[in-house]
Amino acid sequence: MNFIPLLFYSIAFFLLLVYAVMIWRTTKALKKNKQHKKVKNESGRIRIDVIIPYHNEENYLPLIAADLAKQSHQNFRVIWVNDHSTDNSTTKLKEVYNKDDTVFLDAKNSGKKHTVAEALSITNAELIVFTDADCRLPETWLSGYASLHCQQKKGLYFGAVINSTSNNLQKLFALEFLSLMGTGMGLGLRGSPVYMNGANYAISADLKELSSQQDGQKYSSGDDVFLLHTVKKLLGSKYIIPYPSDELVVTTPAPKSVKSFIRQRIRWGGKAKSYKDVQTFLLAVRIFTIAFVQIFVLFYWPVLLLSILIWVFKMGTDYFALWQYTGKWKKHELRQYIFLTSLLYPFYIIITAFSGLLAAPQKWYK
Repeated sequence: MNFIPLLFYSIAFFLLLVYAVMIWRTTKALKKNKQHKKVKNESGRIRIDVIIPYHNEENYLPLIAADLAKQSHQNFRVIWVNDHSTDNSTTKLKEVYNKDDTVFLDAKNSGKKHTVAEALSITNAELIVFTDADCRLPETWLSGYASLHCQQKKGLYFGAVINSTSNNLQKLFALEFLSLMGTGMGLGLRGSPVYMNGANYAISADLKELSSQQDGQKYSSGDDVFLLHTVKKLLGSKYIIPYPSDELVVTTPAPKSVKSFIRQRIRWGGKAKSYKDVQTFLLAVRIFTIAFVQIFVLFYWPVLLLSILIWVFKMGTDYFALWQYTGKWKKHELRQYIFLTSLLYPFYIIITAFSGLLAAPQKWYK
């Protein structure tokens, strides 16, 4: 074998080995994670502000309003922030949710990050919890966060987000989303948090000032990952607490079409060029490079067997990870899509990565 092919395959298999070790460690962390001890007597006194931005969500708002009414922890108020809706969202919302201390805001500036900032400026609770208007919440959602905060006292907490589905295409998207969420949770549990989802997180009141110190201010969304990186940089990873327990799991609809899925991933990928966290940058480079290698060996195979092994190694690692994640969050029905997801993964990663780097910042609700 010539030197250049030897060097190429050596680097490729080294990256795959590093990737496999990361996956093994994240799945191990998820398995070892234990339920936090409930402290109901104390946690019931925790006052919570829930911030929910919305844009044209009239069909979803009655559902999340009903979920909030059923919360086992009732010491909270909701700050609803209307991000320039053009439908009947606000009218319908006021019909179905009319607690006395509820706050209804009309955002001055457009974009989720700005709406969240406006809501944060009027919060006075000990714990601030964030979600999206199209999410469904378990009855234990707020009590879980309150109990977690009673133990930790200070920090950024985040739970799992699962896609709800109604067809096979959405199940494919849901499995891919589960891979992101599972890996993010696992890395966070290992003390190396790199990302979380903005549909399900909370901060103690003493962290809300960090929101204005985030990078990526030109983006209308990204309040979640940029905040995580800011907390990690200024306070350290010990103040970032992932909690994958079922009591904090929220569900949100999977994208309805390939177009909406790709657009969402481009929006997410576009923010990566403003990430300044070293671990996040190195992870993104590693994932992109492996995807590039997988596609490259389809056209260049000086040693066919080694080229095939690259695909087998990567898809085998992904299969192991997705099997663990679907078991952890009881999404066994998605397992039949693991092979197809692993097969398509490098192609969409390359497409969305390049598109995201070239695209201008997009509105969060697109």
